[in-house]
Amino acid sequence: MLDLRYRVTDPDKARAVLRENSQIDIQILDMTTGTALMVGESDLGKLRTKSTKPKRTKVYYSLFDNPGAAVKTGAEVAVKFGSVRVDGIRVE
Repeated sequence: MLDLRYRVTDPDKARAVLRENSQIDIQILDMTTGTALMVGESDLGKLRTKSTKPKRTKVYYSLFDNPGAAVKTGAEVAVKFGSVRVDGIRVE
């Protein structure tokens, strides 16, 4: 699994991502291999923070399936929240 932690800077925009039945998918894209990771799921639902009232500066999380450790430490990835993409993130 890969653990993504992120800090909210705009609670109104974050609400669309963090609500329980959000249609916005979060993905991690490996910039070198093109591998795309999706948020993992369990019997209880998607493995991510859910909140109807996100707070500015609070840290939230999503856990991603990473079969065969496809995305490795040191890899450069992009994170997509629906149509928003953040490039240049290093996996620690």
